[in-house]
Amino acid sequence: AARELRYEQFHSLLQEAKADAIAVGHHQNDNVETMLLNATRGTGIRGLCGMQPRNGNVVRPLLCLTRQEVLAYLEDMGQDYVTDHTKQEDDYARNKVRLDVLPLLERINSGAMKNLASTQENLSEVMKVYQQAMRETISECVKNKENGEVVILLDKLNHTPSPISVLHVMLSPLGFNTVQMQELL
Repeated sequence: AARELRYEQFHSLLQEAKADAIAVGHHQNDNVETMLLNATRGTGIRGLCGMQPRNGNVVRPLLCLTRQEVLAYLEDMGQDYVTDHTKQEDDYARNKVRLDVLPLLERINSGAMKNLASTQENLSEVMKVYQQAMRETISECVKNKENGEVVILLDKLNHTPSPISVLHVMLSPLGFNTVQMQELL
């Protein structure tokens, strides 16, 4: 809820300022946390990719930098910064990942953070191929009628490598959940 309010405020400021983009301060550590949280909740490739450098008019120019790199830069510049004290309490899932899970993964493999970030980059590239394949597959499985009605051609859908994935891409934006899609199939 707080995130939604924050982005609503950002969009209001964007319109007021007649700006083209909203730059937020998410960095690589935030993105790896997002990936791990999404994975624990059950996600697809999109959730494992984490946050993207650009999502509409929201830009994240610091995703290529670790938290430590951002803090080192601020220190070199003599720039003060504020850290929300609640980020040091493990009452929230994200904070548990930040304070407990990631340090444990770093003890297991000292390159865990960088490796997970690299995995996200790889998955983001795979996502481009996936999206292109989905656009092509959906165009073969859907017929648009003149009256605006959309017809899903089941015979074509059922001959795709993953009918449920195709349905998910088509119907999840309309509010359908996985169970409903499975029932439709």
